[in-house]
Amino acid sequence: MNNEGKVTNLTFSLSSGESGEKKQCTKAEFDFKGSISVDDASKLVQNFRDVVSEFEECQDVQMNDDGDDESTESDDDLPDLVDDIEPVIGIIPREEDEQKENDNEDPSVMRYPVRGNAMSLNNLRYNGNVVNEAWRTFSSIMVESSQPRNMYGHRLTHYRIVFPPSGFTFNQLSLMNGDVPDIFQGHGYPVCSCPSYNYKSYKITVNGIRVPGLCKHIDEALAAANIDATAINWLNRPDNLPFLLRGEELNEYLWVPQPVIAPGAGR
Repeated sequence: MNNEGKVTNLTFSLSSGESGEKKQCTKAEFDFKGSISVDDASKLVQNFRDVVSEFEECQDVQMNDDGDDESTESDDDLPDLVDDIEPVIGIIPREEDEQKENDNEDPSVMRYPVRGNAMSLNNLRYNGNVVNEAWRTFSSIMVESSQPRNMYGHRLTHYRIVFPPSGFTFNQLSLMNGDVPDIFQGHGYPVCSCPSYNYKSYKITVNGIRVPGLCKHIDEALAAANIDATAINWLNRPDNLPFLLRGEELNEYLWVPQPVIAPGAGR
């Protein structure tokens, strides 16, 4: 930094690989040479701190995530600093006729087609009919992320809630009281592409007990459709559902990492 209040060089680096604890790690580098004001340099420093915070959160949430919700701050400026982020915007919903004509273009369109338009979390409550249609037809809805975030090299801007049928891939969801009324018969557990669902960091209160297994997007969507989320036994939800949908080539699930299998599991 010279005496005129200018910054002429900034270098940041964050690099790591897979540790002995099998943590998923990311890489971020930034090297600036030129002349910018101190205020602009401070903003760059803060943005890089956000990158580091995102990296550290990925580690913490994977190993021991018991928070109630997604709590990261908005990181809209990150694409200017990290050039290896792959956007995961997802499918922009189309009119059904146009969607049918283009089904062969994108494999993720053919699986669990998106009903309606992408919705904000607050607008879900006014679109219960769309959620009901997606539930009834074993398809999906798209929810805009209120705080876009970066996960394992992907920038998440939209989340996709899938309502899969039970069958070969997805087991019938189970209920708290053991009975399965008509509205739940033939349904697997709803799946969301958000990190909170994958890491079970969101909880609801059932009979005075805090229960993980869903996310705020599914919670709000089911409420909008008058489907009782507390009737579902979320404690029985398999952990690998987002990874299964990644295997089905759904764009919004491509960020999901390989599940970590504990030593001795399956023996």
